[in-house]
Amino acid sequence: MENKFPIFEETKLEKKEKKEVTWIYCLSVFIFFAVLAFVGFRFWVYFNFSFFPVRGTSMEPGINQGAPSGTVCDGVLVQKNCGFTYGDVVIVQPDGQDSTWIKRVIAMEGDKISIKKDATDGFYHVSLIYKDSDTIEVLQEDYINGYAEWTSGISETTYQNVQYEGNFYNQFIAKGKNLTKEADGAYYYQIQPGQFFFLGDNRQVSMDSRYVGTFRTSQVVAVARLVLPRAGMVKNQNQLWAIIFKGYVDYFWQVICDFFA
Repeated sequence: MENKFPIFEETKLEKKEKKEVTWIYCLSVFIFFAVLAFVGFRFWVYFNFSFFPVRGTSMEPGINQGAPSGTVCDGVLVQKNCGFTYGDVVIVQPDGQDSTWIKRVIAMEGDKISIKKDATDGFYHVSLIYKDSDTIEVLQEDYINGYAEWTSGISETTYQNVQYEGNFYNQFIAKGKNLTKEADGAYYYQIQPGQFFFLGDNRQVSMDSRYVGTFRTSQVVAVARLVLPRAGMVKNQNQLWAIIFKGYVDYFWQVICDFFA
């Protein structure tokens, strides 16, 4: 039988072809932008994140060098080109040195700090008066390698009936600059503009602000975002990159969860 509606059938066919073309076009655009976003993300990660193997015991017990002595154990995923704040673990570049240190930010510009024995337990504690505040806060740091170990490992210096941690006293109190005497009878050093005060978590062995003074904020080259246990001891490159990739995924998942929390 002769088809009485040829134009109608051609129109349906054209519509079907147009839908197929549109679907292919949308898929192509999606793939293009997905690849573009992936490449952009890769470049962003490359220029902003890196892997830092840990050498030394100054951040134990949270970040470990491992045994035997001299081997590398943990590593950290670090972010470059970013700011930092209290409690952050940072990578710092001492003046005149090629090597970098990994330490924890304790105080920032305008803050007042003292390190002395606390009357309640007889151990060394960090006492802080934050900028624009008059309140003395005694830090309770659960990340350090023990208050007893710190106190027994470093001698004290008594000055005007206050028992200061010896290294802190020699570097700050004894020099007599930028000091204020506060309500607890102790002298506090005020952090100068553009500077910050840092300590290692393993206080009895760490080389930090107690020995070298405060650093400029510009000497922070990266901020640790994630500890990668035992990553520094992995010799197989494929295994190492697998650990680093997992670290990236864990970090960004944590960021997403914090954002929607």
